[in-house]
Amino acid sequence: MKPEDFVYQQICNLNYYKTELRTLKLWEAQCHDPDRERRLKMLRERIESIDSWFGLLSTKEAFVIQKHLIEKFDWPQVIIEFRNRWGSESERTDRTLQRYQKRALREIAKFAGQKAEYYETVFTAECVLDACEVLEE
Repeated sequence: MKPEDFVYQQICNLNYYKTELRTLKLWEAQCHDPDRERRLKMLRERIESIDSWFGLLSTKEAFVIQKHLIEKFDWPQVIIEFRNRWGSESERTDRTLQRYQKRALREIAKFAGQKAEYYETVFTAECVLDACEVLEE
């Protein structure tokens, strides 16, 4: 798997991770289970890692990643939201926004590659739903 594909997949899974974390927290009060505590720690690390990646991006790149990969907007919806945010003079096409996304994923993958040992331990603990399958590339 290319580093950009790995980053893409993890960002797409962000809402899944957050939902699982909230669910496990609800169960946490009912019983004390070491496996659940390990899973909670891993989910927190994944969420914090993904959230921190946005600090590497320009405002526009972060916006596109947020709308397309996390909120699951299709490209026409992303364009509408982009124009609403930056005004109609920001005549951006889906190709331009796809370039923003590609550049953002490359930047994150470059950073993650420098911290590969850490990210391998955080993101390879268990298989998770591949939320990206529902998105068009």
